[in-house]
Amino acid sequence: MRGGSAFIAEAVGTSTWLATVRVASAIILVASCTTMTPARGAPTPSATERATELAGASGSAAPSATARPASLEIVATIPVGVRPLYLAASAAGVWVANSGAGTVSRIDPRSNAVVATIPIGSLTDAAFGSPTAVATDGTAVWVAESAEHAIARIDPSSNRLGPTIPLGVEPYALAVTPDDVWVTSFRSNQLLRIDARTGRLLATTAVPSPTTVAADADGVWVVANRDDALLRIDPSTNRIAVRVVVGSGVDRPETVTIGAGAVWVTLTYGDQLVEVDPRTNIAVARIPVARQAFGAVAAGDAVFVASGSGTVSAIDAASGRVFATSAVSGRPLTIAFADGALWVASQDQGTVTRLRLTR
Repeated sequence: MRGGSAFIAEAVGTSTWLATVRVASAIILVASCTTMTPARGAPTPSATERATELAGASGSAAPSATARPASLEIVATIPVGVRPLYLAASAAGVWVANSGAGTVSRIDPRSNAVVATIPIGSLTDAAFGSPTAVATDGTAVWVAESAEHAIARIDPSSNRLGPTIPLGVEPYALAVTPDDVWVTSFRSNQLLRIDARTGRLLATTAVPSPTTVAADADGVWVVANRDDALLRIDPSTNRIAVRVVVGSGVDRPETVTIGAGAVWVTLTYGDQLVEVDPRTNIAVARIPVARQAFGAVAAGDAVFVASGSGTVSAIDAASGRVFATSAVSGRPLTIAFADGALWVASQDQGTVTRLRLTR
């Protein structure tokens, strides 16, 4: 595995991916909570099989003459900083972590232009650049100051960086709830829980090579990249409650997102989107998508995947069918959604592309 997470492009102007090689770690057993990856039924139907079932159910009826295929349309391509990595979006703005520039860009969705560039810190001693990630709950914006081994809060009313909260480890990705900030540290094999109001460290959980984390009222999910697993954290104990195997040992899960009644995770080397049922903690579907699947976001009844091969895919959450795709320049790796707009960062291009879904 190359790069700071499962698949990360390197600095603009070079010709190969970052060369950090990950070695598969030993499988962690979580008592009797360990779960394998049986299907929804047996065996799990692939996305192609599910689409075939839907086609069979509809018989040979011709489509309506007025029916129009869904499409993902590019609205704007916006230059940001060097090597944009994770981004976060709300109705008020889109925040982009420029990992090769030590800055965060704020995009105004009304003008599709960068309206603020916020200095974050140095790039020294950061495996994946700095900052690597931003996250927002719509009111506060948090940034991973990777080089400083800290996180900080950005005031969206002034675009100013607040006091630094030391972590003692290098942060990689973030998830925010009204009460907590969850921080992964890939290099230190840790998931940290920070009190969003006080900045106090509440808990540290050992996780093998964690990449992304997602949280909602029902739980916290973190990707164990080298373990090819998705871990569910019980917020009441801050311990691993369930381990869901999502890969075959070499697939390298990367991004987890929650929505449309499920938990979704991309497999970068498996070229798939995996659906996990949070009621049973079982992987119930594996959906083929474009090569090098990296970023994912769930919105409404759809899930969107950014693949480093240059494609953004829209997947129907109910059927698992890919119903629209769009080519995006460069290597689109990360993705966010807010207020009807889809935002995709191409790390090698230093750009963010805005797309509109038409159905």
